[in-house]
Amino acid sequence: MTWLLTLFMACSPQAEAITNGQTGYNIGLSGALDLGGEARPLQFTTQYGVGMPITFWRGHYDPSFALGRYWGGGLTPRVFWNNQRVRLSLPVRVERGMDLIAIGIRIYGGLGPLLEWNETHQSVGVTAHMGATVKYRVNKNLGPMLSIQGGCDILDGAINPRLEFRLGLDFSARIRPPSSVDNQIQ
Repeated sequence: MTWLLTLFMACSPQAEAITNGQTGYNIGLSGALDLGGEARPLQFTTQYGVGMPITFWRGHYDPSFALGRYWGGGLTPRVFWNNQRVRLSLPVRVERGMDLIAIGIRIYGGLGPLLEWNETHQSVGVTAHMGATVKYRVNKNLGPMLSIQGGCDILDGAINPRLEFRLGLDFSARIRPPSSVDNQIQ
C-alpha cells in the first residue's frame, strides 16, 4: 500500500489555483510619518499626515481564497503637516500586487502635483515616490496594512528626499463577476 501512495504522489498532476479574470478596487486609509530633507543645505524634518490610496485593479484572481496577481492604478491623495506648513499632493499611482490567502503584497510608484503653503509662502511642485505595502487580511476584504515608500519632492527648484511610513486599514473588493460566470450567462 505504501508503494501505491508513493507512486500517486510522484505521478500526480501539478495543482493549480482556480483563478480567472477579475476587476476590483482598493481603498486605504492610513496615518503617516514622513521623514525628509529640504532646502539648501539639506535639513531633515518630520511631518505627520494622512493618505487615502484609491486604486482599481485587474488580474487573474480567486476572490474566495484571496489568491492571485493583479495590476492596478489610481490616485493617492495625501496631506502632511507640521508646525510650520501644510503639504498636499495628488500622485497618480501604478501598482503590481499579489495576494496569497491572508497576506497581500503590493509594489507601487506614483507621480503627481504637490502644493505646499505656510503663512507667508505658497509653492507648487512635483512629487514622485516608490514603495511597498504588506496587508494582513482579517477577512477576504478588510485588513491592516503597513507601507514604506521613498522618493522626492521638487519645490522651488530644490529636490527634497522623502521617506514615509504608513499604518492603516485597506478594503478590497471585486467589481465584476468572474469571467467564467460571464461566459455562462451569454
